[in-house]
Amino acid sequence: MAQWKIEEHAFYPENVEQNGSRYLIGNGYMGYRGTLEEFGKEELVALNMAGLFDKNGDLWRESVNAPNPFYTLTTVDGVALNPLTAPVAAHRQTLDISVGIHSRETAFSVDGATVTITAERFLSMADEHLAVLSYTVTADREVTATVETRVDTDVWSINGDHFATDSCGVDGDTRVLCAHTLENHIPL
Repeated sequence: MAQWKIEEHAFYPENVEQNGSRYLIGNGYMGYRGTLEEFGKEELVALNMAGLFDKNGDLWRESVNAPNPFYTLTTVDGVALNPLTAPVAAHRQTLDISVGIHSRETAFSVDGATVTITAERFLSMADEHLAVLSYTVTADREVTATVETRVDTDVWSINGDHFATDSCGVDGDTRVLCAHTLENHIPL
């Protein structure tokens, strides 16, 4: 049977930008770069919307990146678990092309504890508007952990901002962000 997986078995900071492209997932409606959940616009996180273009001022029109729905930051005993700043004991990042699932497992060393983040995500083909993330934190001893999730509206774009936020809120179990493009006021 053919292997349909791309894998990296260590964390290399110099590969962050390249891995964003290498581990990209998409469903034809949107694409999400293969960046880690705790990364932001400095690491070129992007949820790109197919066919959505906008122009900022006099700069050229470009494809639009939407706010990041997968931003997640875990802090353990006061240490933010980000492989760019915290000690990494082990790391594996995988793209299973046959099923369109991006996964990562990163073990951090925090004050003698090993804390592991395991995450999987996909963009649904059955519901083109659905993006799914499963995120788990485990530790080999008792620790104090905080997990922060949010829609990150600080979006990476080559030519600056393309969105104005109209509203944010919660609808039952769903977090909602309503925005529109600046040039043509296309809602998102």
